[in-house]
Amino acid sequence: MHCATNSVRHPQTDSADVDYRCHLPDLSALLPVYRQHRVPFNGPHPPQMARELATAYTQMIAVAPDRERIITVSFKRDHDGGAWHVQNPTPLMSGLADAFLPFFEWNEHLPDEDR
Repeated sequence: MHCATNSVRHPQTDSADVDYRCHLPDLSALLPVYRQHRVPFNGPHPPQMARELATAYTQMIAVAPDRERIITVSFKRDHDGGAWHVQNPTPLMSGLADAFLPFFEWNEHLPDEDR
């Protein structure tokens, strides 16, 4: 995983929207294994991966090709001109979660279900 600043916009002098160009793992090759070993996320117990899926995930995370994504994060500066603070970490966190844990999205809608 690697992210670098792509662009910065200042809608106001004390705020900034930063676009990060991130190279994140593309785990779509796990989809066939996931189809056979789905992970339920809505039960009373914490989700657990089947051994086959966990093994495939561990191997894939090390060799997965990169997928480029732009993730925008908004910052706000202290009133005294001091440090910048993230206003809302959700875009960054969800972008990373989608890349590293695609199972949540796949539980809702498998990528080629409509075909």
